[in-house]
Amino acid sequence: LIYGLLAVVLLWYYRQLLEKTWLANNGWILFVGRNTIWIYLWHIVTLLIVKNIATFWLLKWILSFAGAVLFFYLQYRIVKMIEKRYSYTFLKYLKG
Repeated sequence: LIYGLLAVVLLWYYRQLLEKTWLANNGWILFVGRNTIWIYLWHIVTLLIVKNIATFWLLKWILSFAGAVLFFYLQYRIVKMIEKRYSYTFLKYLKG
């Protein structure tokens, strides 16, 4: 809890500086930032897969994060395609 509060306070304090960097307009960073809850939920699945594949913690972390982002990106594209075809309004909750 303290770590999260410290991170939020630091980001809030340096927000004007961060808005001027390339990070503020990077598409992938904005995508991840807007969809962190879905990436968090998908990372549970990827952790179950990765724990049997990798032994080094950094490799586990990288594979888990990349897998979670990939799974959500696929979810996003599939939901967007279905939403476009059938125009179900409740699908907006699956897109983030």
